[in-house]
Amino acid sequence: MSTINDLIAQLEMNYYTRLILLITELSALVIGLRKFKTLDTARIFVWYIAFDLSLYISSILIDTFHLIPVPQINKLNDTINLSVSVAEIGIYLYYFKMEVRKTDLKIYFFAIIFTVTTYLFLSVALSRPINKISLSSASYFFSSASFLLIFPLSMISMLDLLNNNKIKKIHREPRFWITIGVLYYSAVSIPFYFFRGFFDMEYKLKVMLDSVLFYTPFTLNLMCILIAFICKKQVKN
Repeated sequence: MSTINDLIAQLEMNYYTRLILLITELSALVIGLRKFKTLDTARIFVWYIAFDLSLYISSILIDTFHLIPVPQINKLNDTINLSVSVAEIGIYLYYFKMEVRKTDLKIYFFAIIFTVTTYLFLSVALSRPINKISLSSASYFFSSASFLLIFPLSMISMLDLLNNNKIKKIHREPRFWITIGVLYYSAVSIPFYFFRGFFDMEYKLKVMLDSVLFYTPFTLNLMCILIAFICKKQVKN
């Protein structure tokens, strides 16, 4: 009974955003598996969703049953976030590179230079030497850097969709929903991920910000992927 109470307490602490995320991700995985053989989008993203979901459930179980000490739980969660970010950028770069043939690699070099330069500047400005950056800060920084690389491709993808006369109903195109999800997620998450690791916050404030700016955008992005699974591609490359 105490375990159930601990689980409910955790869900309440995060305003039930973790539960909503879990339900959304499970739904996306089920629908993606049903479309796996017939939809390219499903074949690409199901692997990523399954990987993220397995890590997410493991994290919830460890938190609920207190399988390891709290400091190690925090490090584990940071490691999970970093692992998901690596998988995330790989999946999205592959997807957009496949869907949008005309891409200019110069934007990636610019994004990398801009990200590294800004990061170095903030490290010095905030008196946080690079060799003392925590795993938490590194994981959030990598997430923001990942979406900085994905964001230009998502913009190109949206422009390509808008200029494609063969697409009659853009809202029924899977790539439209994938792109909308990335654009929204990037707009909210890049500033949050980038600056979160540099400031010390009270625990309650940290939990609130994580609930609103971490779980909610990720959930909405998964909802967009779920809708993309339902849509049928109108134009093939």
